[in-house]
Amino acid sequence: MKIDQRSMLDFIKKIELFNGFNDEEFNVLIEQIQVKTFAPDELVFTENSTRQGIYLIYQGEVELFKTTPFGSEKHLAVFGKFDFLGEGSMMEDSPHSTSARAVKETVALIVDTDFIAHHGSIAVKVLSHVARVISRRLRQTATRVVNSAAQYESGRTRMEHDLLGDREVPHEYYYGVQTLR
Repeated sequence: MKIDQRSMLDFIKKIELFNGFNDEEFNVLIEQIQVKTFAPDELVFTENSTRQGIYLIYQGEVELFKTTPFGSEKHLAVFGKFDFLGEGSMMEDSPHSTSARAVKETVALIVDTDFIAHHGSIAVKVLSHVARVISRRLRQTATRVVNSAAQYESGRTRMEHDLLGDREVPHEYYYGVQTLR
């Protein structure tokens, strides 16, 4: 699938990892993004494979799963448009701990983490957002251990405003910023 630069820019501006980017940083980022289409049931990446980058889901859905020691698959989450996965590659150079598969035809924008690491201002901004996302996902994982009915957090956020100002809240939460304060 061919995506024009204007559509790509509009899309990545809505991704939490790139909050706070200036126009120059967005332009540098867009120049190196790869677009890849995955057929239904095609693996995006596999457990223990080398990390290639951060996958931004432009269209479609991706299921994240883990293979148990007995060979069965444990469903972890489904990610859709504006979600991203593979952000752990920014934190360490280890293989994927899970596998990901396209649920239906999926278009992903792939951001090479080596590229990000070599652009100082971009790396600092992305890493600060990655740390927040990983923290939320770890907290949610701990909650799921206690309560298997808990919903997995995608990492997306939305801005809410109250008398104390603006604050990002997880996209999936039904309550607002005032509950977080």
